[in-house]
Amino acid sequence: METRRRGSPRMWGAVIAAVAGAILALAMSIGVATASSTWTIVSSPNATTTDRNELLGVSCVSTTFCMAVGDYGTGERAGPAGPITQTLVEMWNGSVWTIVASPNPSTGDPSVLNSVSCLAATSCMAVGSSTSAASPYEVDGLAEEWNGSTWTIVPVLPSPKHSSTSLTGVSCTKSTFCMAVGNSGPDAGVVSAVSTVAEQWNGTSWSVASTPDPSPVQADLSKVSCFDAVNGGCLAVGNQAATLGGTTQTLSELWQGGTWSVLASPDPSTTHLAELTDVSCTLNFFCMASGVYSTGSDELPLMAEQLSGQWGTLSAESPPGATQSVPVGISCALTGGICAAVGFSSSPTATLVEQFLVPGWGIAPSQNASGGHPSQLTAVSCPTESFCAAVGYSGPVSPAAEPYTTLAEIGPADLPSSSATSTTPSPAPSVPATGVIGAPLGAALLASGVAVAALAWPRRAPRSRPRHIDSGKRRRRV
Repeated sequence: METRRRGSPRMWGAVIAAVAGAILALAMSIGVATASSTWTIVSSPNATTTDRNELLGVSCVSTTFCMAVGDYGTGERAGPAGPITQTLVEMWNGSVWTIVASPNPSTGDPSVLNSVSCLAATSCMAVGSSTSAASPYEVDGLAEEWNGSTWTIVPVLPSPKHSSTSLTGVSCTKSTFCMAVGNSGPDAGVVSAVSTVAEQWNGTSWSVASTPDPSPVQADLSKVSCFDAVNGGCLAVGNQAATLGGTTQTLSELWQGGTWSVLASPDPSTTHLAELTDVSCTLNFFCMASGVYSTGSDELPLMAEQLSGQWGTLSAESPPGATQSVPVGISCALTGGICAAVGFSSSPTATLVEQFLVPGWGIAPSQNASGGHPSQLTAVSCPTESFCAAVGYSGPVSPAAEPYTTLAEIGPADLPSSSATSTTPSPAPSVPATGVIGAPLGAALLASGVAVAALAWPRRAPRSRPRHIDSGKRRRRV
C-alpha cells in the first residue's frame, strides 16, 4: 500500500530534522553496540587436498538452504592465464555443507564463480569468469543457473568496451530479473584501462546494460544489490582511479528507470585509497555498504549507509593491534537496520565479523581455522536477524604455499540489546558534506520509522584506477 505524504517540503523537513535530532541524541547516549554471540565454524568440504579451495560468494533463502560458490585449483598452470581453477559450489541444508556438481566452459581454462543470488531452493544464479589458456588469454563472463537439481551454464554477452569481461556480483529479485556487474578490460597479463560492466537477465537470456565510466582509465563495479522487484532498482559499488596506477576512490552507481547513473559516494581522502567492496539493500530502499580506506599507515573499515540517494559514513571498530581491518562482504536482514559484515584483519591474518544495530557497528567474536592457519571471510548472507552464513578460506602457515581450504561460519545478524555498551570505535572517516547524511543520522531515522522525504539522486563524476582484469574480489592471499 502506498503511503501518501501531505504538507510542504519545508514543513516535512522541519519535522524530520526535529525527530532525527532527538533520536540522534538518544543514540549517542546509548553508545556503540558490541556483539556477545560468537560466530562458529561449521565443517565445509574441499574439492582438492593439494591446491586452493576458495568460497567467494554465498546466498541464503532460509536457515536450511544456502548456496556458496568459488573455485578450486587443479595443480596446473595455463601460462599468463594463471593457475587452472575450476568452479566450486557448495550447498547448506541446515546442518551440513556438501559439494554440488557445477559445469566449466573448459577443463583446461581457469574458471571461477564470484557471486551467487538465490530466490528459492530451486532458483539461483551465479556469475564469474573464465580465462582462455591460449593466446590472447581472453577473459569471458560466466553465468550459471540452478533449477533445484543441476547447474547449467547460460551464455553471457561480452562487453563492447574492451576485449575481456569479468562478472563479480549478481542480484536477483525475481525469476525474470537479475543484474550482474563487474569489469571489462584487456586480456589477461595486459595492463590497460578497465571499465564498468552490467548485464541484465530477463528469465531466458542476458543483455548488456550501458554503464557510465567516471574515468576512461579505471572504473570497476564489484558487487550489486537490487531492492525493487517491480521496477528493477539496483545499487552497485566498487572503485575508481583518475590515473593509471593512481589512488583508488569509492564508486557507486544506481540502476533506476532502465538506466545506470553515477551516484556520489563518500571518500575519506583524495590522497589515500578507498573502495567499496559490497552492498546490501532491503526492500524498503535502505542500503549498507562495506569497504576500506587507508590512513597512510593502516587500512580501516569504511562502512556507509544510504537513504533516499544520500550516502553517510558510520564508525566501525578494528581489532586491537590490527594494521588492516577489511570488511569484504555485507548482508542486511530483510527487515532493515540489522546487518553483518565479514572480511579479515591482520596482523596476523584472522577472520573479521562486524555487526550493525542502531546506533553503530561492533565487532563480533569469530573463529579461525585450527593449527594457526591464517583465515579470512569473503561473503555473508543473512536471511533472518538470527541467522547468517559466512564463507571464505584459510591458508597454510608460511612458508608453505598450498593448500587453501574452504571456511564457513554461522552466526546471528542481530545484536542483543543487553550487549549494548559504551565503547571506543574507530572514528567515522571525514567526508565532504555535499550529498552525505552525517552518521549515525540515517540509522537513527531508519530505526524510528520516520520516512525521509524523497530526494533527487545526486550525480557526480568520480575517479578510477587500472589493473589486471580478475575476479574483482578484494582478496588477501594468506
